[in-house]
Amino acid sequence: MHFSAGARPTAAAPAAAPKLTIEITPAPPADAGGPDKLGTITGRITGECKDCTVILLAKGGPFWYLQPWADGYRTIITDNKTFKNETQLGSHDAAILADRGQISERMTLVSYRTKTAPRT
Repeated sequence: MHFSAGARPTAAAPAAAPKLTIEITPAPPADAGGPDKLGTITGRITGECKDCTVILLAKGGPFWYLQPWADGYRTIITDNKTFKNETQLGSHDAAILADRGQISERMTLVSYRTKTAPRT
């Protein structure tokens, strides 16, 4: 609480959330995709997120697919804040920076910070 002479106490301003960013560097080549067409996706994060993981997605047609596989979709962030994994090729990629404690089997992707990178 903050006090001013003759004024009512006011609540302290909430602390700003830490600035977190995620970048795909570089994105795999664009391709029609398919389960047998794989590439490598790499990237980096900035900011502190001690209990974070990266969730990768690739777009094939109108759908987004968890990468590299639906039952093994968490990508580890290394000590130097980079990540690397296989991905099935498609038209676009997305990397989601998520708190490991907040991920469930029925996760809602729109609640996480995302960055998409169209493939060239």
